[in-house]
Amino acid sequence: KSLTELNLTDCKSLQNVDGLAGLKGLTELDLSDCVSLQNIEILAELPNLTELNLKRCPYIKTTKPIENCSRLKDLSLDREDEAIRILVICAKKRGDIDFIEQNIADWLDTCRSTPDRLFLCEPLAEALSICGDKEWGRNALQSIMQILKDVEMTEAPLAATLATIATLQNTPAMREIAEICLEDGDGCSEDAAIIRIRSYLCTLPDYPESARDWSLDIAAKLLKPVQDDPSLLDDVAPSIVLFYARMNEEGQIDDWLTRITARPDMPGAGDVALFQLSRHFLEEETEDRALELGGRITSIKLRDELSAVFSAYFAENHPELAGWHLRDITDTAIKKATALSLLENPEVTAHIPNIYALLMALQGDREAMSKFLGALIEQHPEAGVFNALLSTGVETTGADTLTIALDELVEAKIITESKKEEIFNEIAGELQVKFNRDLRRTALQFLSDVDFVTKRDLKKVLGKEIE
Repeated sequence: KSLTELNLTDCKSLQNVDGLAGLKGLTELDLSDCVSLQNIEILAELPNLTELNLKRCPYIKTTKPIENCSRLKDLSLDREDEAIRILVICAKKRGDIDFIEQNIADWLDTCRSTPDRLFLCEPLAEALSICGDKEWGRNALQSIMQILKDVEMTEAPLAATLATIATLQNTPAMREIAEICLEDGDGCSEDAAIIRIRSYLCTLPDYPESARDWSLDIAAKLLKPVQDDPSLLDDVAPSIVLFYARMNEEGQIDDWLTRITARPDMPGAGDVALFQLSRHFLEEETEDRALELGGRITSIKLRDELSAVFSAYFAENHPELAGWHLRDITDTAIKKATALSLLENPEVTAHIPNIYALLMALQGDREAMSKFLGALIEQHPEAGVFNALLSTGVETTGADTLTIALDELVEAKIITESKKEEIFNEIAGELQVKFNRDLRRTALQFLSDVDFVTKRDLKKVLGKEIE
């Protein structure tokens, strides 16, 4: 355990290094020319490793474990760019700004000379995010942006670099660096405009408040091609509306939503934009706005996915409402997965309407229903949940559902407000009884199926209903 240096070079039959487990003090390890070595998972458990040589080890399955060696400062691999990538990740993990400053120039030289110049751009940009607003850091970010401009750039490295630039002070120099990739470079692709729009719009809201006007101006310039060529909307619609939502530009949100949803040739773009917006406002706890936008989605698939999101949100914030959104889900798999997730929250299962919603979502799946029953017993052992299920007087949502349906008819001018009241008074009671009875029968039948109550007890409660 006190061993600090180990040389296993040229061990040609060595296939793994599991025997190194427990050597926590090891700082230097040479495994070069171990031509049969495949598994190096155990290296992730050597926290003090600072030097590692894995040259000419052609069968290593993955270098991922080395990324956990946060103290690593000297790494030899056959691919120099891969060695640099890992060293950059480790330096960022340990917050080693001095190490980054000492090596950034050499790393950038390798980045420029390697065939895949994009490979190092993202990790280098992310590492610079911990270095503060220093001249050498700004120069490095400028170099990365120039590399991105001159190659067939992709979204992730550009967004990562722009996000790091956002951590700098709002100065003309910062803005000049950020604007480098606004224009096409030598190696731009056909998708360059789309990549540029998505990358800038997802990061501009993170720039200092003092740069707000500049950010809005950049967005306007980026979106000029979209106004000239509306076919681009299909690829960038969610990015546009999310940008303006994060910038609190309600007028722009409504304007772009109108443009997006008005195009009959791309109905999916509008739904995706509404879905993303609804999630955003839910994260901001602007619940009414999120529900209003979600209600405008026409895609059943997206409505189901959003209802699952709503269920999870309300389970944490207003648990008594979680079941409402579970009932809205039509896809069986999504409904079941959502129900099983809700089942883990005792605050959700503390409300009888939620229990009925869970019961209806899981019925027909014996294993899932067993989990349902077990969760209720474990979470509420003395709450009389099953007495509630057996009761004929449980108030559920039949009348509420009728009210919602009648309100929709009034809003559509199919019936008047007075006619709504007349219909409600006439059938609400009968509907509530039927609603309760159907749910109650499902609950009781399940309790019998899993032998929680006997058939005799079931018949005693339901009487002629099961004859």
